[in-house]
Amino acid sequence: MFNTIRSKLMISFSMLAVITAGIVGATFWFTQQNNQLVAQAIDQDFKGSNVISGLALDAQKIRRYEKEYFMYVGDAEKKIKYQDEWRQTYNKLSDQLQSMRNDRTGVWSVADLANVKAWSESLRAYGENFEQVIEDVNRGLLTNTLSANAAIQEGKNAFRVMLDGTAAASAQKLVAAQQAEQTILVSSTP
Repeated sequence: MFNTIRSKLMISFSMLAVITAGIVGATFWFTQQNNQLVAQAIDQDFKGSNVISGLALDAQKIRRYEKEYFMYVGDAEKKIKYQDEWRQTYNKLSDQLQSMRNDRTGVWSVADLANVKAWSESLRAYGENFEQVIEDVNRGLLTNTLSANAAIQEGKNAFRVMLDGTAAASAQKLVAAQQAEQTILVSSTP
């Protein structure tokens, strides 16, 4: 009789231990899944959206400096001011894109890096065209807003890749972050 009760207790405690281990394992697995979603939402999607939004804003800013430069082609002081603003923003964009290409934290997917490569090429082509316009203005080959604006057309067309691409990618990252947030909320609701 003693062996029977002892056997039943051992079996009961063993089953309790197995059930507890299963609950702990399941809880650990769900916690890991949730942590991965949080990391994706925060690092890849939300952070990525913010970085790309910053690129989009700077891309718009550089176009504004270009337009201001053209408005003041005949005013040496203002022309130089906007030329310098343009170059500073160009260098900032170029540095940001280089930083994204070199980032090994896993924030950027293969598709993101392909976009960054295309945006870098777009910026480079636009920058080369604008620097040529500056040179032509300084040599007296372009003397007014209309001629300078016409000379940059090819560069502006190339730059559409970055302007349109950053706007679309930022919106896409934001939607992905919102979807991850919803998944997290659903999975953490008891």
